[in-house]
Amino acid sequence: MIIVAIGSFFRNAVISIVASFMGVGGGWGFYGVGGIGILLALFGVGLASFSLMLDFQSIRQAISMGLPEKESWRLAFGLTVTLVWLYLEMLRLFAIIAGRRD
Repeated sequence: MIIVAIGSFFRNAVISIVASFMGVGGGWGFYGVGGIGILLALFGVGLASFSLMLDFQSIRQAISMGLPEKESWRLAFGLTVTLVWLYLEMLRLFAIIAGRRD
């Protein structure tokens, strides 16, 4: 279920990028279109947060199963990617909220 949600979010993000090149939402794509942008950003933050929780759970499971130390880089890479994704989604949400105040 999470894979479908992440895939759908990625598809919407790509479509939003293409739409932003066409001037939709003042260059923000679908994130700049009314309340839809805030909902999309909140969904992205929630999805990234849930993915972060799953990353920590997989790290805990790998430790308990005694995964070889040479495989730990994969878990660290996944955790880093998720943290960057969460950071970008939070920045996007804050930018949308700050832009609505002006």
